[in-house]
Amino acid sequence: MIVVRPLSDGSFEELPPQDVTVGEGESAVTIPWQNFSLWTNADARPHGLYIVQTPAPPPGKTRTSYALAWNADQTAVEYRPVFEDQPEPPVTTITPRQMTLALLRCGKLDAVEAILNDPNLPREMKLSWNFATYFDRNDPMLLQMAAAEGWTEAEINQIFTLGATL
Repeated sequence: MIVVRPLSDGSFEELPPQDVTVGEGESAVTIPWQNFSLWTNADARPHGLYIVQTPAPPPGKTRTSYALAWNADQTAVEYRPVFEDQPEPPVTTITPRQMTLALLRCGKLDAVEAILNDPNLPREMKLSWNFATYFDRNDPMLLQMAAAEGWTEAEINQIFTLGATL
């Protein structure tokens, strides 16, 4: 729910969630914010205010913007949201098999194997890679390897997203 006040230019001022003073001088009245949840437009209109309901987005959607506009008879303010498909959350873990196949399909397996076969690679890193039960997108070892190869965040995300499908 939002509370709005129409402006002379035809737009609307959204009031912040705090007590609202309406009127001037001795006729001024302060309305506690909590009261608005109990009000209807019939209660708010005499004070030059309108209550606008803001429904939750449909499943799988996210609100990217919205507009406020008068209804046909200008007795209420309509909430006109714009919804877009909610982006899939990034994949953060994949199995060793998924990692290996994703690296192969992305053309990066040879580079990783070269790093793992480097005699100067700390033994702990090689053991961690070879005996991993899963690969975490934000693992410092993985990020270090990616940086050494010059991979972008998008390339790392691509590996994990592809890996999750394999």
